[in-house]
Amino acid sequence: MSSSNRPTFSSVESAPLGPEFLAFMQGSSEAVNRHSDLRSWMQNELATDNGRILSTFVLVSTGCWNRGTTDTQIASEVLSEIETIHDLQDSDVQQELSETIQNELEVIDETTGRWDWLHNHRKNLHFEFSHAGEVVVESLVGLSEAAGSYDNLSEYIDTAIEQSSDPFYAIFTDMKSLPSFGRLSAFDFLELVDTVAGIDNITPQKPRAEYIRNNNPRPGFFYVFLADGPEDDSVEELDWKEGKQMLGASESQLDELVGLLCDGACEKLGWGEESVMYDVESCLCNFVKSAESRKLNFRGDDSDSRASGSGC
Repeated sequence: MSSSNRPTFSSVESAPLGPEFLAFMQGSSEAVNRHSDLRSWMQNELATDNGRILSTFVLVSTGCWNRGTTDTQIASEVLSEIETIHDLQDSDVQQELSETIQNELEVIDETTGRWDWLHNHRKNLHFEFSHAGEVVVESLVGLSEAAGSYDNLSEYIDTAIEQSSDPFYAIFTDMKSLPSFGRLSAFDFLELVDTVAGIDNITPQKPRAEYIRNNNPRPGFFYVFLADGPEDDSVEELDWKEGKQMLGASESQLDELVGLLCDGACEKLGWGEESVMYDVESCLCNFVKSAESRKLNFRGDDSDSRASGSGC
């Protein structure tokens, strides 16, 4: 689409591939209780919110949440080696944890195909696998620094909930800056803290383009609003700045476009507002994977659509 022809959109259906994206979301609905096995494990095996939050971080940072509870031992090992998050400031603890995590990952990798256990949002560990333990510990140390004076991660999150009008975004801003973590892992971590660890009042308060700037959902977003057709894969090469310029949009206007996607999912598909940002982000990830996914026909309002979208 030419940057000289900058459209405005009143709804998701008015976007170039908006109807196709609605159809894709409509066909992507999964059971509402996604990650239910992980949620049950956390509630039954971990006694505190702090333990659940730290375990969530470990599973996301190691990429070990692809197979439900199969690889949760790695989180249990980390919990057994530290008493407070600030124990991670100790170099001996860092070294011991790095070795523990590396050993656990190698055991998993020896018995399972890497792309079966390693979540594709952490594919950087595939290229750094020989020192993956060090990479994860760098993120953990960054987490301890982000927690500031709080020894307990639940206190850190509770404070954000009490003091911010959008605690998800406040914590996301901290998490995206952690070493070897980034926006995508920050979003995944907070989604799981909300939906799996069961921390209340942390759901995103508004749709934000910041949440879909990552390599996975970004091209999906550009397909919806910029593609000349389902097979126009030129949008996959656009970085965020280029796509923004082609849309002629400010950051706040990009937020509004993300809002249109969320509104469409809620109004046309009946998806729940409490999880729609997670589900739209997830579907944008998957919308990129096949041109056939972008050729679906929207069937209109579907009373059988469920309240949650597809996990990415």
